[in-house]
Amino acid sequence: MGAGSSTLSSSDVKSLANKTKYTKEEIARLQNDFKTSFDKDNSGGLNFDEFKQAFRTRLDGWSDAELTSLFNCFDADKNGKLDVREFIGALYLLTAAPIKEKLECLFDVFDNDKSGFLDIDELVAARNLFSITAIRLGSGPEIVESYLESTLNFSNTRMSKADFVSTLSGNDKFVRLIGLYPSLCGLLY
Repeated sequence: MGAGSSTLSSSDVKSLANKTKYTKEEIARLQNDFKTSFDKDNSGGLNFDEFKQAFRTRLDGWSDAELTSLFNCFDADKNGKLDVREFIGALYLLTAAPIKEKLECLFDVFDNDKSGFLDIDELVAARNLFSITAIRLGSGPEIVESYLESTLNFSNTRMSKADFVSTLSGNDKFVRLIGLYPSLCGLLY
């Protein structure tokens, strides 16, 4: 798909259905929602501000720098806009994807220098975001800090993607704490 495309071909729909596990009907609904609710300027793609608006509930508490990094991860063709295909992929990753895929994406967001490791500053940034997210989802600050301290201890000054994912994905309490669970009741977002 090219820049600013809000129309999916039948092969695009089939590919998205295979990658995301959304049905063809769900993809059609998402495509319609993209056109009618999210692409405010009718350009055929979401700019950064439209992206922030579309995902404001799921990404509440994220800084503009963190959101920019996430937006850039989803902008596969690097044209500064998310077309409908990239939007559906982003939505899937943020809502319905397996926890490991979500954590891999989060790791990439915080790996600012793209070294394949989170250094101490990147780990602190991730931990701070996790803390803000958990508190905004209703957890008490003391519980959050205590739990994150035991889960993401900083005995090492670097953490690989594999260690980050394995440490956090096996911990159901952490997943619930920061809201990485899938959408409830079959909601698409």
